[in-house]
Amino acid sequence: MKILGLYQYPGFQVNVLNMIFSCLDALEDFWRREKIRVFLAVNHSLVIYRLCRPLFSTISQ
Repeated sequence: MKILGLYQYPGFQVNVLNMIFSCLDALEDFWRREKIRVFLAVNHSLVIYRLCRPLFSTISQ
């Protein structure tokens, strides 16, 4: 229960919040930059999945 004691320090919560927000900012920047690349990758893997699905179903039978 010592970990819970850390939350009593006023600076600790602020640090954790700042850390979370900076992580979110970094994620948002990454998403904004890589959105098209991520979309293409997902799209590509869906196409591969659709092509391979009949193959998998014949193997599993």
